[in-house]
Amino acid sequence: MPTIGKIECFSGEATDWKAYAERLEAYISANNIPADKKVNTLITVIGQTTYKLLTNLCAPATPGSLTYDTLKKKLASHFTPKPLLIAERFRFHKRDQHHGEPIQTYLAELRRLAMTCDFGNTLEDTLRDRLVCGLNNSHIQKRLLAEDKLTLQKAVELAVAMDAAHKDAIELQKSHNPNNTNGGKSDVIHAAKHKTERFSKKPKAKFSQKSTCRNCGGVYPHRQAPCPAADKSCHHCSRKGHFAKFCRADTKKKANYVSEEPDYAFSNTTTNSNSRLMAFGANENLIERLDIR
Repeated sequence: MPTIGKIECFSGEATDWKAYAERLEAYISANNIPADKKVNTLITVIGQTTYKLLTNLCAPATPGSLTYDTLKKKLASHFTPKPLLIAERFRFHKRDQHHGEPIQTYLAELRRLAMTCDFGNTLEDTLRDRLVCGLNNSHIQKRLLAEDKLTLQKAVELAVAMDAAHKDAIELQKSHNPNNTNGGKSDVIHAAKHKTERFSKKPKAKFSQKSTCRNCGGVYPHRQAPCPAADKSCHHCSRKGHFAKFCRADTKKKANYVSEEPDYAFSNTTTNSNSRLMAFGANENLIERLDIR
């Protein structure tokens, strides 16, 4: 007589015994295995490694001499010992939604963890609270927190709908801009970068070309301020600020002369038909006024 379905060997610690025992019961029922054949069926399908363990658990008796229910209890006590309630609840409340994990999958995992937490009549409310607190999308989380009289079913419906809308919006942005693969963020980054570059450009230096200083004869502007002649006295006119070789005392009275040296500043103002040219010496208190008519 052909059998219905197939049940593999139990692989010990890597397999959930409770789930395996439920599948074994379904296998026995589907194939109409009589009660007096259940022990032999169990010994046959669990595999050599698990059978050896079962023999040690039953010693000094043998597995074949015990009942089917007794053998199941011994295996269950070994593979699924009674958990510590506080430890199980700790694992439940520490479980957050993983990156990229669908909300429905996250809820299913919470339900699995809640099976050993003994929440009783508060199970639905506890699942709702953990679902809201564990979501990794802050926008969905804030929306659920603002909802009055929120139930688990309503929380799941809203969260799934908002998550789907968020994913659709990203896909829509990608369809409008095929080269953009990060949800439109590149446009924002490019704009910010362009703005930063525009405001970070330094103004051009006032003196872009080098010339000769008319006070000391060196390169102007000077690499090291002040001018070497700034504190030197001229042997020709006894004034400070230039060397005698570059003295301009005999040409100073020329009204059309304007100095470019750093020790002189000129202000040219025009009032009606008169213009006054004021020359300020770097270390002088004398102000000479020249009228140009």
